[in-house]
Amino acid sequence: DNSYNNVNPKLGVNYQFSDEIRFFANVSSTNEAPTYWELVSASVSPKNPAMAKVSLNELEAQSSNTIEFGSSGSIGQTQWNIALYRSDIDDELISIVSDFAVNGKTDNYAAGTIHQGIELEWIQGLSESLIASGDYLSSKLVYNYSDFYFSGGEYKGNQIAGVPEHLMQFELRYQTAGGLYIAPSVKWQIDDAAIDHANSQFQDAHVLVGLQVAYQVNKDLRVYLDGQNLTDENYQTSYVIRGYSNPKQPSYLPGFGPSVSLGVNYSF
Repeated sequence: DNSYNNVNPKLGVNYQFSDEIRFFANVSSTNEAPTYWELVSASVSPKNPAMAKVSLNELEAQSSNTIEFGSSGSIGQTQWNIALYRSDIDDELISIVSDFAVNGKTDNYAAGTIHQGIELEWIQGLSESLIASGDYLSSKLVYNYSDFYFSGGEYKGNQIAGVPEHLMQFELRYQTAGGLYIAPSVKWQIDDAAIDHANSQFQDAHVLVGLQVAYQVNKDLRVYLDGQNLTDENYQTSYVIRGYSNPKQPSYLPGFGPSVSLGVNYSF
């Protein structure tokens, strides 16, 4: 019988610099109890699934102390949201799988981990009435810097697997007064990302190019076209997270090739 009881204090400050600009800061303490799927581990041999076993993990709640500060607002045609944060985590719930990704287990990493980074959203109006009266050209940038690492123990100094350090999305959108918009986009994983906590194997950096086109026929009907990976980038879309990955074991799933979908939205 597992039970978890915690108190999570939080202190925050907001400063409204003007009607359009806000600054904030907060300090918080949080606790996260393990889920059912983290408490229960299944063990099964791929060659003999009838002998599968289920066991209960004795886990502590994950706890963290976090400091965060940032700003949101707008000036003219510029809008932004930015936050900087750092979390010192004790007993982080770390899940890994074994050889062939059949058996998985969650443990508390007692030696400590750090999650710190930057989250940025930047929307910039570029031009009005560029081609026709009432049209609008804008750009949107989303950037995440995630420095998640082990501060002690077996993996001290290593990046936590499954968390790319730099991710960026950029979209350029052209919209007309008549309801048409065209939006090419780029999703960029800037550097290789570790797929195991030993940092022995990495998912390759990659760039995915997309395009969305939509037309609002009337207030109820909208048609759209969505294209993904239009440059046919060869990349890994997901991977198995282990403590250490043997290069001879299967670890990746390939990303999808170029795709185009056409759809209709109708509201009533």
